[in-house]
Parts: sequence; C-alpha cells; structure tokens
Amino acid sequence: MALLKNRAGMNTATTGTGTVTLGLAVPAGTAPYAAAWQTFANAGVANTESVRYLILDSNGAWEYGIGTYTSAGTTLSRASGAMDGTIPGQKSSTGSLLSLSGTAQVFIAAVAEDIPPATIGQCYLSYSGGNLLLSPKDGNQLFINSAFRTIPDAGVTLSPSTAVGGGAVAATTLYYIYASWSGSAIAMEASTTAYAAQAGTGVKIKSGDATRTLVGMWSSAGAGAWSSIGEGVSYFNPVPKTVALAATFTTNTTSASLVEMASGNRLPFISFAGREATYRFRGRANSGSGSGVNLDLYLDNTASVLPGLITQVAASTSWSFWAEEFSKIVTSEIRHNISGYFNSVSGTLTVLDVHWSVTVYG
Repeated sequence: MALLKNRAGMNTATTGTGTVTLGLAVPAGTAPYAAAWQTFANAGVANTESVRYLILDSNGAWEYGIGTYTSAGTTLSRASGAMDGTIPGQKSSTGSLLSLSGTAQVFIAAVAEDIPPATIGQCYLSYSGGNLLLSPKDGNQLFINSAFRTIPDAGVTLSPSTAVGGGAVAATTLYYIYASWSGSAIAMEASTTAYAAQAGTGVKIKSGDATRTLVGMWSSAGAGAWSSIGEGVSYFNPVPKTVALAATFTTNTTSASLVEMASGNRLPFISFAGREATYRFRGRANSGSGSGVNLDLYLDNTASVLPGLITQVAASTSWSFWAEEFSKIVTSEIRHNISGYFNSVSGTLTVLDVHWSVTVYG
C-alpha cells in the first residue's frame, strides 16, 4: 500500500522521463508550482461545513487542522487544543496556533490521518505468558474513538490481575476485551458489558462508550487467570483455532435413552456470533448383545450440533467405527461446551477411542 506522510516535499533537478533524483527539501519562502486556485465556495464548501485546512505563511510557518467554514464574512475557524502532534490531524511548525503575518495562504488539503488503512484493526489478540497480548498484524493501526492509533511492535498486554477496572478477573467468566487511548498509548480492559456498532462508522465499541474499541472476547479460568485452552478469540484478523480433548477415552452404558458419555470431558470454547464452528466426533462401539447404538454430540448439553443422530449396529465380536464432521454458525456469545451422548438398544454398550473437537475462528 502506498504511504502518505505529512508535509513532505523535495526539489529535483531531473530532466526527461526517467527516475527522479530527489534533492533537498523545498525551503521556506519557496512556493510550490501551481496553477490558479478557486475559492472554498466555488469548490463546493457549504456554510458551517468542516474542512481540513492547511495554512502556509510567507515567513515559512505552517499549520494544519480542522476548521469550520462560514460563508457570511467568509471566515474559517481554526483547530482547538494542542498543535504539537499529540492530537492526530492537527499540528503546526511552532507547536501552537500560528500568529499569522497577514500574507498567508489557506488551502483545503488531506493529511495522512484522513486516509484510513485497509482495515480498522491491524491487530490480533492472543494468549501469551498468562496475559492477553494485542499484537500488530498486517500493519499497526487501530481505530479508537474516531482516530487511528499505533500499536507498538511489542504489542499491548492485559494482565488478568488488573483487567477489570484495575482488579482481577472473576472465575469462569466471559469478558469482552476493549482497547482505548490513554492520551499517550493504547491500553486494554476487560468488561462484561457487550459491544454495539458505533453510529456513523459501524465500528464495534463498548456499548455507550465510543472511547473503547472491541478487539476480542476471552474467558477467565480461575479467579485472576485467563483461559489458555481455547476460550478466547480475536475480533480482528481471525484464524482457525481448534480445541480438542487431550486424549481419547473409553466408557460404557446400559441406558436405553441418550446419556452423557463423560461429564468430565465437556470441551469448552467461545466464538463471536455469526462465525462458523466445525464440530468433529469419532470413536468405535461394541455391544455384547450386538444391539443397536445411537450417538450424538451436544452443544451446551441441550441440542445436537450434528445433522442427525448417528445410528449403528454395534457388533458383539468386533468394533463398529464412526466419524462425523459438521459445520454450523454460532448464534450466541456465551461460554459454550460440547459433549458426547450415547445409548444402547439393549445390553451393555462400550465405546472406545472416543474423541471430539471444535474449530472456531478467532
């Protein structure tokens, strides 16, 4: 992507159509070569509209910012606040509003801050060393409170001991992760307050607070500790993340109705609503009576995630294998879990090498 930088201009002595050799910066008192200009009104600026202005004074001083045009009297208000570059989009050569000489020129011009990056969030949220880490990804800009802020190369961390208003996260709690601007750096916080779309931009912000931009969603494990096993997703630049049982297991049942295979093997995960999740369920079954068997994978112990019940005949002298994979859109933002269910038509059903996993985007 081509770069824009503020107030860069150089002389060249190059002739012809070849590569340009750059010389010194254009010095003060030297006007850029230009044809005639037009008035703000002739350019289409209406009364009380805000414009980005650039002032070039004859003494070499310069200033840019946002001003309001007034057609009556033909005036332009000037930027308010600091002019030393701490406020994006306004700055001057003196660090304050210029004391104009009386022979200055005023233009409408774009500055780098007016041109947004290709995405409003060039970042990725991950778990790192017990903390959450917001790292630059495909750039380093993040849109916060109507301005782009730079994410440092080392990223921004969020400790679970100070994430919630300066205090620790509670146990097994789902948090939305927000980024804000402290005045000099990006900071993060965790909150149970949901997000909303900011009016006019569509940026996901903390509901009712445009100074907080959504960057992810994460669950705590115990009190004062982030989950490290998949209960966390990045809002920006999501990638496939698979959460799986640590090992296969064996169990049995004589129940004629569907029962949970192993409550201790409930697999937790989270996902933003509207994103796809892919569920996988496999194993092998054996019944001493050679009876039928039904198998299913449930979300939150309430509903199947598969397109239909897996129905087999479990042989009495051999093993009947099953493997199922199915994708569905996640519809809610809670701490989810998946768990296997089974039943035997008659006799004792044994299942071996049972395993399940889920892949989400985050």
